[in-house]
Amino acid sequence: MLRFFKLNDPYRLLVLVFILTVFSLPTLIFQSEVTIQELKIMLIGEALVEGKMLYAELFDSTGPLSSIFFGFVNWLCGHSIFGRKLVALVLIFAKASFFAIILIRNKAYTESTYLPALIVGILCFLSFDFLSITPELLGSIFLLMAINNLFKEIEFKIQRDEIVLNLGIYIGVASLFLFSFSIFLIASIVILLIYTRIDFRKYVLLIIGFGLPHVFLICFYFYNNEFDMLLQNFYYPNLTVGGSVLVSPKTLIILLTIPFIFLVLAFLKLNTEGRFTKYQSQLSQVMFLWMAFALIHILIAKELTPHSFIIFVPSFAYFISHYFLLVKRRKLAEYLLGFFLVGVIGIATFAMFRSIPGVSYESMFAKKSQVSFQNKKIMILKDGLEDYQSNKLAGYFLDWELSKVVVDEPDYYEHVILMKEMFDSDAPEIIIDPQDKMKVFFNRIPAISDLYKRDGDVYVKINN
Repeated sequence: MLRFFKLNDPYRLLVLVFILTVFSLPTLIFQSEVTIQELKIMLIGEALVEGKMLYAELFDSTGPLSSIFFGFVNWLCGHSIFGRKLVALVLIFAKASFFAIILIRNKAYTESTYLPALIVGILCFLSFDFLSITPELLGSIFLLMAINNLFKEIEFKIQRDEIVLNLGIYIGVASLFLFSFSIFLIASIVILLIYTRIDFRKYVLLIIGFGLPHVFLICFYFYNNEFDMLLQNFYYPNLTVGGSVLVSPKTLIILLTIPFIFLVLAFLKLNTEGRFTKYQSQLSQVMFLWMAFALIHILIAKELTPHSFIIFVPSFAYFISHYFLLVKRRKLAEYLLGFFLVGVIGIATFAMFRSIPGVSYESMFAKKSQVSFQNKKIMILKDGLEDYQSNKLAGYFLDWELSKVVVDEPDYYEHVILMKEMFDSDAPEIIIDPQDKMKVFFNRIPAISDLYKRDGDVYVKINN
């Protein structure tokens, strides 16, 4: 397999399609449970397809470009988990192929090879949740475009203003998929300071490029008189650091054991046997710095799951590919590649079937719903999304932390008006309200109060 992918032949990518499909079969066939993240993605996509305006009519902090793509996938696949995983598989193939092409065009190795595409493909099956359409997967594709422009700028033969401007734009676009990807703007500035001699004007171009996608977003919401909602539900929440951790450190260590072992071997091999040009050495250092900032990104991420580590895939693939290419004994290299493949895929598969002690995915899945009703339009005024598994989202309140700003402060006139508009446009059939937070709003809005009666912890719409 190593000899096959070492050749500089784009048709090798067709074989990669087959290999990735085989890798994905266990997840496609046996993994039918919906994670909390996947459930939220479905709800966002469904809401946007129905015409709701993100942030103004859907309280959530997910990036706007991710949400738009979720809407497209919902239109394309509906609630089909199988269809969504197929779309994710296509994106993984595109990411793997594009990364290999970047390295070939920038002469990152002493030989042109599609081996990095295979390594990226293997690493993208570290855990079953890698095969999901998430902001991390979508935004990381644009970060690859940013890496490509960094490589071009470091090469002294090519220095044009548009390279730095595009670098900023790609990072800006990536941050509209996942806002925490903005950390790679700082990474790019640090790398350019160390490895290039660009002047202050180009740094300004970089920052302008990063800001352009955000300017367009701000102008759109300002034009629609919803700028305050954009700040409240996107920018402010995403400026906070840290969040929920949905897997244990032990689970992450077990899943990352094989890639980490080969990464260490790669560093040892590069230090002892690597013979590169100055430019190739600089690219290796750039990828190391990029990996260091990926670690910072993990520390500030709002939600930590195995899938969060997809941001490490390009850096890991870059160095591990180097390792296999530097092993002089070809047969040994083939055996090592086979061990790497079987080790990564094997651990991921056994972990998915709960067959590895210490690996637990339980907190990643939505809890079992306790409600008796199904196929109802509901509004939930508490934390947790599990009741949406068999019901549809009504109203604006998806993210409870953001929604509490309105629900817990009924004395503000603006909040009463927003609640009235919400019920006029998308009235729920059932309101799950264990703390009876709607009582104050119903007292202030008699027109909607007359439509509901309380039954235990819920309000039920009266059929007139």
